[in-house]
Amino acid sequence: MNSSRKLDIEIARNIVSDGCAWTVYERPVPYRPSQRALVFMSDRVARRVTRYPANWFDLSDDALAELSNAPNARQVTPRETPTSRTSP
Repeated sequence: MNSSRKLDIEIARNIVSDGCAWTVYERPVPYRPSQRALVFMSDRVARRVTRYPANWFDLSDDALAELSNAPNARQVTPRETPTSRTSP
């Protein structure tokens, strides 16, 4: 897989938690396209969360950071860089 491949992400949030910048976006789960996941991407690591509220975009930065550390969060290898419309 080409590591420079861009994803077409419709909407994303940028947050900072414990000094680490994260881009948070929703996308289909690989190999399960009918299931969606919330992806937390930093420059060093990515996490995928499959159980999250529908209003995730409206949550505070702290609430999103808590989701990224939830028991169902799975660390994944960052392979793609999202291109998106992000919140200010």
